[in-house]
Amino acid sequence: MNKLSLLSLLILGFCFKAAAQAISIPTDQYHLYGPNSTWNEYLQIGGNGQATNFAFVATTNGNLHLDAKPGFATYINHYNQGPTYINPQGGNVGIGTFSPSEKLEVNGNLRSDRLRVGNAVFKPNSRSSFNSFNTGLDPSLTNGWIASDFGGSDNSSDRLVIGTGFGGRVIIGTHSHDLTSWGGDLLISPTGGNVGIGTTIAREKLSVNGKIRAHEIKVETTNCE
Repeated sequence: MNKLSLLSLLILGFCFKAAAQAISIPTDQYHLYGPNSTWNEYLQIGGNGQATNFAFVATTNGNLHLDAKPGFATYINHYNQGPTYINPQGGNVGIGTFSPSEKLEVNGNLRSDRLRVGNAVFKPNSRSSFNSFNTGLDPSLTNGWIASDFGGSDNSSDRLVIGTGFGGRVIIGTHSHDLTSWGGDLLISPTGGNVGIGTTIAREKLSVNGKIRAHEIKVETTNCE
């Protein structure tokens, strides 16, 4: 029985060697080279870390490593057009970090043409959008804006814009939906509520704690609707 098992193992090893050019079975790991001298793929199961400068799959203390040859890329699901699932049963994913604390944590810049948070979709140059918004992490971004559409279609200036510009000043205004011009009416508390400037307690429709400069102030008892 032992002779038969040994013979089967030798035959199996010969077949692997013929198909993949080389196979070694050390005490603590398995190596599989091939399928030819040009590609130099390398499969290592067990062991501890990188053992070759070629593309390889290896483990390190239970961790799985998938690495390309230095200077080359690593493709995931490159030929298959189906979905790719990462940690469907739990766990976090980190890019540029070894200790992700969220489902996806990126240590670095993130660029996307579209961002969806719940049912809110933010997309550059759209009615609900953001553009070059400076969070303080990149000093080169000196201005930007966040725009939002509340669903109104009464006029072309249906975007509420909050951002910076015009010498770095903060702007609150409206912008046309096609990004061609500023303009349109800006309604503040149209259905109720007071507005305060320089005060946290607005007792009137407009409470100003300070001086007012104007070319004209008109007071009417009618036409205020």
